[in-house]
Amino acid sequence: MAPSLLRMSSALSLFLLCGASGLGGPTRSIASPGPDVRKPMEVNVTILYDNNRFDPHLKTAWGFSCLVRGFEKTVLFDTGGDPHILLENMRQLECEPAEVDVVVLSHIHGDHTGGLGGFLEKNPRVVVCVPGSFPGEFKRAVMSLGAAVEEITEAREIFPGAYTTGEVGEGIREQALALKTSEGLLVITGCAHPGIVRMVRTAREISGENRVCLVVGGFH
Repeated sequence: MAPSLLRMSSALSLFLLCGASGLGGPTRSIASPGPDVRKPMEVNVTILYDNNRFDPHLKTAWGFSCLVRGFEKTVLFDTGGDPHILLENMRQLECEPAEVDVVVLSHIHGDHTGGLGGFLEKNPRVVVCVPGSFPGEFKRAVMSLGAAVEEITEAREIFPGAYTTGEVGEGIREQALALKTSEGLLVITGCAHPGIVRMVRTAREISGENRVCLVVGGFH
């Protein structure tokens, strides 16, 4: 049964228009079989980082990050551009770095990857899913901090109910995250440089779910 009761915690804002800006260990797969029967769970998406002020207690900056709870694994999607802002907003929103299992990075721009190093200092026991086109130096830096790297090239399921679109685009190559819920597909994008329609279409195709209940992130 797909997780249900989709809830959006709007830490800063639901959507942003983001722009361009310019990081030897084990590699392991995060794919694992799920239980045959699941109880309905609440899906919670918390926006951790963007440039639109929603709460005066939270810091804003150009970039994007969000936390997804309610699935088999807790996902941090993108890390914003500044680790201090990311970690302070996580603290304010009672989101512990230790609860994250998987980090998904949408594309190479620094306003989406710049917070990763600081985050990994708090929790290196994660799998970081990066587009295969990321520089080898970036991947080695991630592994040197103790995390595992999962290279993503093609669209596929990364754990039960969660799919990557694979690398989309011919210029700036980018992946989006698609999550199945009982209300339909939740699609999270970093900037959607290849086009938001193209990325959502790819998410529908790989997940087999035509209903889209929510699209969150950057809409270039």
